Amino acid sequence: MQSRWQDVARSYSENEKVRETQITWAGDTLLHLAVSSGKESNVKLLVGCLRKAENEQRIRKILAIQNDTGDTALHIAAALGMVDVCLAMARLYPEMVVEIREGWKETPLFTAVRHGQKKAFFALRYVVGETAGARGEGGDTILHNAIFAEHFGKYCLMVD
Repeated sequence: MQSRWQDVARSYSENEKVRETQITWAGDTLLHLAVSSGKESNVKLLVGCLRKAENEQRIRKILAIQNDTGDTALHIAAALGMVDVCLAMARLYPEMVVEIREGWKETPLFTAVRHGQKKAFFALRYVVGETAGARGEGGDTILHNAIFAEHFGKYCLMVD
């Protein structure tokens, strides 16, 4: 299967349309699918292609593509707890961590909390700083979200 991802990466690097085309019925791009595969190596292949082939503006445009439920690839990575992937994407487009909201009106930062992904949360928080994105669209804080999702024990360091 890894050799197929090598072929995908080759197409991804050679054809700019492939990088932004939503190819599934749910509106996922290849980057969404790479993250959903759960294999960080697949995502790193594609992110590496983006870095080599695109300028900063196009990288941000591609990373900001949302599927039909509003998820970016970073939302999915945050939900799955893919720390290295979260860091790689967030460093390329830090504002995305606290600005782009999915169907539940959550940023990737809030998505990590809702799914109990403490390491992904702290990785994203490291990139954007402690005060960025501290409140959701409805006014709830990340701590509210952690308590609601019953992950309060994981985030007690935030209360200081």
